[in-house]
Amino acid sequence: MTAPQPSPSAQPSPPKQGGGGSRRRRKGRRRRSGGAKGAAVKATAPNGQANSGHADGGRAPKPEASQKPAKPSAKPRKSRTQFGTEQKARATLETSAGGIVYRLQGGIPLFLLIRDSYRNWGFPKGHLEHEELPDAAALREVQEETGLVEVTLDGAIETIDWFFRFRGKLVHKVCHFYLMRTEHERTVPQQAEGITACRWAPFHEANRLISYPNARGVLRRANAMLQANDAVGDLMCDPAAGPRRAVNGLPA
Repeated sequence: MTAPQPSPSAQPSPPKQGGGGSRRRRKGRRRRSGGAKGAAVKATAPNGQANSGHADGGRAPKPEASQKPAKPSAKPRKSRTQFGTEQKARATLETSAGGIVYRLQGGIPLFLLIRDSYRNWGFPKGHLEHEELPDAAALREVQEETGLVEVTLDGAIETIDWFFRFRGKLVHKVCHFYLMRTEHERTVPQQAEGITACRWAPFHEANRLISYPNARGVLRRANAMLQANDAVGDLMCDPAAGPRRAVNGLPA
C-alpha cells in the first residue's frame, strides 16, 4: 500500500533570506554578550529615564580578579640643585662681595636694587680682585655698578654661599654683604656689565621685587639692623660717628 503524500499546503515553507531567523540570532548574541559583561538590567526611573540599577548610576564594577596590581611608586628624582659631598669638595671656590645701600627719605629707608640682563632684581656685588679685602671690594662694586659717587660703610650684614653650575663646572660661591648708606639719589647703571636698571624701593617693595630667596634673607637682616639702630638719623648727619667712609671706591 502506498503511503499517503502530504498535501502541498501542509509542507513548511523555506525560511526567507535575511528574515526573522537571522534577527533572532543577532538578538540572542546581544543578550549573551551583555550577560558575559555582567551588565545590570536597566530599570525605568520615576521620571521616565533609564537607570542602570546601581546606586551611583554608572557601570557595574569589574571583578577584582581582573584588576591590575598597582605599580610600585617610582623613586623621587634627585634635584639638579642637590650636590653630593664629593662634588662639593671638588667645586671651584669663588669669593665676591656686595652692598645693601640705603638712603633716608622722610625718615624711611629706601634700598637700592639693580636689575641684570635676565631681568632679575638683586644687589650690586662682584668678585674680589687680587689681595683685595671684602669690604673694599663691596664698596668698589657698588660704585661701579650703580654710579654712586659717595657711599658710607656701616658694617657687615652676613656672608652667604651657594652652589651652581657654569659651563659644566660646579662653582661654590661665597658672598660677603655689607650695609651701606648714601645721601645721593642719582644712579647710573653699569650697562657694560649687564646692569639694565637701578631702583630705590622701601623694604616691602624691595622684598617683593628681589628674585632670589637668599638675597631676600640678606635684605631682611639689613632692615632689622636699621630698625634696631635708633641712631640712624644721627649717623646720617654726623659721618664721624659712623664707620669708614668710601670715596672713589677706597675706604678713608
